[in-house]
Amino acid sequence: MIKHVIPILILIFSASQIGLTQKQGSVTGQLSDENDQPLPFATVTIYKAVDTVLLDYILSEDDGSFQFKKLPLDDTLRIIVSYLGYMPYKEDFKLTDNTKTKEFGAIKMTATSQTLDEILVQAERPPVVMHNDTLEFNASSFATRDGATVEDLVKKLPGVIVDNEGNITANGRPVTKVRVDGKDFFGGDPRVALRNLTSDMISKVQITDDREEDPQNLKADDEVSQILNLKLKEDAKIQAFGKAYAGKGTNDRFEVGGIVNNFDDTLQLSFVGYYNNLTETNLSMHEMLSLGSFSANRSWGGNGPTINGLSTGGSRAGLPRSLFGGANANATFGGAKFNLQYFYSNYKNEFGNQTFKETTVRPDSVFIFNSDNEGESTSRGHNVTGGLRWEIDTMTQLNINAGLTYAKGTRPSTNTETSAFNEKDNIIQNFITEEDPHSSNININTRLYFNKKLNSEGRNVGLNSSFTTRKEDNDLLSNFERVYFPNAIDSAVYFDQLRTRYENNQNFSFNLKYTEPLLSNTFVDLSAEYKSGLRNNNIKTQQQYPTDQDWTVIDNLSNDFERKENEMGASAGIRYQKKKVQVNFSLKYDHLNFNNYFSEEYATFDENYRFFSPNLRIVLDGWRFNYRYDYDLPDINQLHPITDNTNPLYIREGNPDLTPTRDHRLYLSKFQYSGKWKYRIYFSGGFSDESIINTTYIDKNGVTFSKPVNYEGSSMDLYGGPGINRTFEMENQKLSVDLDVYMNFNTDPFSVNGQEGTSRRRSMGVSTRLNYNLNEVLDFSPRYHMGFSKTTYENVDYPEIKTPAHYLSGNLTIHLPWAMEFQNDVTYQYIPVTAPGYRNSRTMWNAALNKKVLSSKKLTIRLSAFDLLDQNISFYRYARYNTVNTFQEKTLKRYFMLSVIYDFRKSGGNNRRGPVMVH
Repeated sequence: MIKHVIPILILIFSASQIGLTQKQGSVTGQLSDENDQPLPFATVTIYKAVDTVLLDYILSEDDGSFQFKKLPLDDTLRIIVSYLGYMPYKEDFKLTDNTKTKEFGAIKMTATSQTLDEILVQAERPPVVMHNDTLEFNASSFATRDGATVEDLVKKLPGVIVDNEGNITANGRPVTKVRVDGKDFFGGDPRVALRNLTSDMISKVQITDDREEDPQNLKADDEVSQILNLKLKEDAKIQAFGKAYAGKGTNDRFEVGGIVNNFDDTLQLSFVGYYNNLTETNLSMHEMLSLGSFSANRSWGGNGPTINGLSTGGSRAGLPRSLFGGANANATFGGAKFNLQYFYSNYKNEFGNQTFKETTVRPDSVFIFNSDNEGESTSRGHNVTGGLRWEIDTMTQLNINAGLTYAKGTRPSTNTETSAFNEKDNIIQNFITEEDPHSSNININTRLYFNKKLNSEGRNVGLNSSFTTRKEDNDLLSNFERVYFPNAIDSAVYFDQLRTRYENNQNFSFNLKYTEPLLSNTFVDLSAEYKSGLRNNNIKTQQQYPTDQDWTVIDNLSNDFERKENEMGASAGIRYQKKKVQVNFSLKYDHLNFNNYFSEEYATFDENYRFFSPNLRIVLDGWRFNYRYDYDLPDINQLHPITDNTNPLYIREGNPDLTPTRDHRLYLSKFQYSGKWKYRIYFSGGFSDESIINTTYIDKNGVTFSKPVNYEGSSMDLYGGPGINRTFEMENQKLSVDLDVYMNFNTDPFSVNGQEGTSRRRSMGVSTRLNYNLNEVLDFSPRYHMGFSKTTYENVDYPEIKTPAHYLSGNLTIHLPWAMEFQNDVTYQYIPVTAPGYRNSRTMWNAALNKKVLSSKKLTIRLSAFDLLDQNISFYRYARYNTVNTFQEKTLKRYFMLSVIYDFRKSGGNNRRGPVMVH
């Protein structure tokens, strides 16, 4: 595959260089006001005078200077300089072979009392304008084809990159929210507006920093994502829009679904639903999640992507079947914005996986573990969430969010495990488990954020508070069959086990912050917080043997545990802040009190801790440095003193004597987002004392016993690396290049069968990504990642472990004539070293051919192919401590599908595109 990709990359770079070499002239100048003070961040734009086609734009430097290179010769060009509060400067000029450089010298801008918009009515509106901290693009300066979406428009904006999944970066930073006329557009998911609004409805595109909950600008630029706001034309109105689709494929694959949205100035409604047995890579699973535009907490779990804890389907592994639906409403009343949403999920997934582990026990002894697990998981649930975002006045903000999730699930499975020493055929035991787990949980969470600016000098008070409660019931019925082979006469053990776990956790937090101006640009920051928690974890284990039909409670596997947590903290700090400079030193005091209660077999004990945690933070013109001394508390499951033999081959025991881990953390970074080249370099390091590690012992029967303990030594982790980005913007072409290098080094102590050692893992990787767009004809986004890790050992004579890996992927979309589109998604994975019998490579190719029909082009017929080469499988390999793990999963195989998609939107708006001319 690589031999085919490389020529394509060379061809793209050649085309790019041709576009670049055609531009040979240059322009320089320096901007100032009438008092000769430099004007930084003024917008300087150059385009062809005859048709106002944009050639390039820049923002002036801190000293007011600007420079353009590689401009075309023998064309009449026009320069426009615009700056808030000043009259625009405009001049036509021409570069030739004899005069390749145009030096404008000192340009003095004239102040005016008029707004920039009022002035620009009298002249060509520049494609780009800087309004304070907002970058504004004039949509009319970026022509798009008829029927183009906002995504097509945004792809043309200088410095803005949109990948094939609809993710946006602007000048190197991610855009995480999209709004329409300043209002949240169905939760703010960028892909919703990009793919469902047409470009002819938009008058301006604005990009600004997302500092809604950072009113004092405490975050550095690289910590802040961006908001993209779409300003509608006056005559553009949206009523209902969305899509409906259905498809039937080979191998009994199917899909059906739809979404309806409605938008007006004060109310937004959205309804989504689908039913399919596909993975997320086929017809717009990502798009369906984004089309619903639901503002939700999305993540990946064991059953694939989730929204607020509910499975939405589309697991990368297994054979899924998904039924999902939801409704969303947003309402605006003055400065208050309300949101309410509901989801329902019913998900099934037939899964299967294989695991192969090699654990070095002694220099001459390796414990081998092989398992095969098959079953079907189901989950059903409901989720309701609501929120209020209220700008009470220009000085006061209030945000309130609340949510409730109820879910039930099952996961019956059969797991066959075999263990051996040194050779996989030297079997010491075989273990078969039939499990039938059931779970039910309810989760309630609330959050309140309040901020009040008390004056314009920086006096500020803020409040954060949250409450969560989670109740979970788990029943695990297991049928165990264990056969020991080393005995003279093979012995077998059979028994059933019923393990019931009930958890009831509640957490409350309250944090109050106050800022007082001390001197010019100097502030005192004070905060106080209180946290309380109640954790109940009740476990009852019963066993039944073939010789006795009665269920017997096993005391050492059962226990009632209750933990009451109270944490109080106070912090004081002094901060100097001016423009892009921030120096902040603070000291935090924490007082923690935990009361732990067990049943009669275990003694009750209390924990009391007092910590002082210093923190130093320095931000200086793109540089950021942090140091913090902190602590990590042991988890409740580590403290629980009972034995867990849910897997009889891996016996786990808790340790109530664990103490917190002390951590020193460092972070250093430099990010540069301005200019043509954008780069980043970062370094992070951590040093921990008394780390919590798991001591393990593997007996002669292959049973592993594990218990967490505090290790008296220290552990360390270091990681970092550089990255660069460059966007080449030529006429009708755009090429973005990203290159990232990372390096990791970490040491982890471990204890196996009484031998204490330290694993030292070194890893590095290189990732590169291209994003190429050719005038609405071709979109090409190849990515390559190479990773390599090496693990060596100290104090034990274990062999070193090397794990190289290669990943190559690419998205190619070709916009054909006749309203057709050809889409391709190819992924190649190669792991040179893997376990015997396991795959080490795969090439995954998905493709689709779309054809728009009808005069309105609203009906699309799609022929798609999943896994064209019939190589789909999920596998990976990694090393940790003294163990090498190889893993692979059952996945959906090749199929073909014919789908019909009806895209409906009803909108007004002027369809005229092109430059705004002089009025």
